[in-house]
Amino acid sequence: MGQNKQIHLMGLIAVTLVAVTVIVGCATKTNPPTPNCDQATVGSCTTASDAKIVGCVEPTGATPTAGKVKATGGCWKNGAGPQPGTCTAIGTHVVYVKNGVTGGDGTSFAKAFSTVQQAVDEVKAKRPATSTDLYVIAIAQGTYLAKNTVDSGAGYYAGVDSKGQANLHIWGGFTGDKECKENHSDDAKLTVIDTEAEHENRVLQLVYDKAGDGKNVTVEGLTLTGAGNGGAMRAGGAIRAQFVDLKLVNLRFVKNVNDEFGAAVALFASNTVIQNCVFVNNEAAQGGAIFTNNIKQDAPGAQAMDMTVSISNCIFGNKDDLAAGANKATGTDGEGKGGAIWNRRVTAASAAGKSLTVTITDSSFFGNEAGGDGGAIFNDGTLALKGTTLFQGNKVAAGRAGSAIANRKLAPKAIYTAEDTVKFGENFVGTTAQTGAACVDGP
Repeated sequence: MGQNKQIHLMGLIAVTLVAVTVIVGCATKTNPPTPNCDQATVGSCTTASDAKIVGCVEPTGATPTAGKVKATGGCWKNGAGPQPGTCTAIGTHVVYVKNGVTGGDGTSFAKAFSTVQQAVDEVKAKRPATSTDLYVIAIAQGTYLAKNTVDSGAGYYAGVDSKGQANLHIWGGFTGDKECKENHSDDAKLTVIDTEAEHENRVLQLVYDKAGDGKNVTVEGLTLTGAGNGGAMRAGGAIRAQFVDLKLVNLRFVKNVNDEFGAAVALFASNTVIQNCVFVNNEAAQGGAIFTNNIKQDAPGAQAMDMTVSISNCIFGNKDDLAAGANKATGTDGEGKGGAIWNRRVTAASAAGKSLTVTITDSSFFGNEAGGDGGAIFNDGTLALKGTTLFQGNKVAAGRAGSAIANRKLAPKAIYTAEDTVKFGENFVGTTAQTGAACVDGP
């Protein structure tokens, strides 16, 4: 860049490049801009010998061509050639969702579907019957209503139904109009799926016919709120999952209710990983936020399976306002088990030998409440506590057991090792504070 060079812009004017002279248009180092190259603006350069790129450039010295590299950021580095911005593809098979778009076919954010269910239906229609490819539903920031008053025929009302699709990634948090991973934010508050606060619909139904059908399903980057009972198969407010290998990543579950089990999530016979999620102000009769069960719902014990659930870096409640953020198991007469979580292993003779193992790592439980036993957790299975896990301000009703954790006598013990920093602060039975490891054998 030590020498002056001229680049003719659109055949009308000439700009002399010296130091940080701006290139406006579409150009390479030696060739003039081409009109059919889409324009994109980049930021300022930080080095005096760099020329700022404003436009679309080739990675080599060839004349720019439509559809080639589009610069979304970067500088022309001291004569070394263009440094275009990065755009990493979201996936091979992607269907797009964005509020306010009408008549779209889901092929881009500009032509997006306006509802998540439309995108799921499109995946089902387009996926070859034998395909195991991953399909991504990319959802732009905004609030999406998931109201559905039509019974699907399976006894539930779901705002969004996965329609039996495996190898599926439902991914919220995209902030721009470009179809790039770089335009994704980890802020789960940006993309919200709401049932209009009517508490009549489940937000997301992930139900499969038999073990092995629901392979590789991920839900990520969303806030799920306002969910309710969802019809005859009522367990699971925001999400009900059955026979699915599931990942729940970077989700917020806020103000969901259910009059049976798991206002945020009910898991039946589903190996599940839950990472970086927040559960606030969810209420169910039992298992205020999460309910786990190693069997198909309402099935005989013979259909039980070995099931594992891993929960890491999650927060249950609000440390700054214990009462307002509490997840609650509201059942009375001792039936409100597990303010945040109830792990329910099938104990029928026909299910002998089948296990439910839940591992909780580096997670916090603040102010959760149970009308029965287990202010934070009621455990019927194997419960492993690891890492820096904290129980503070959780409580049960007067006369009940386990202000933090109640471990049923018939269940394997809740375990944690000396090298892990599991901490129990003050947890409460009624108004009486208990300190130390409030982990007891329940009835």
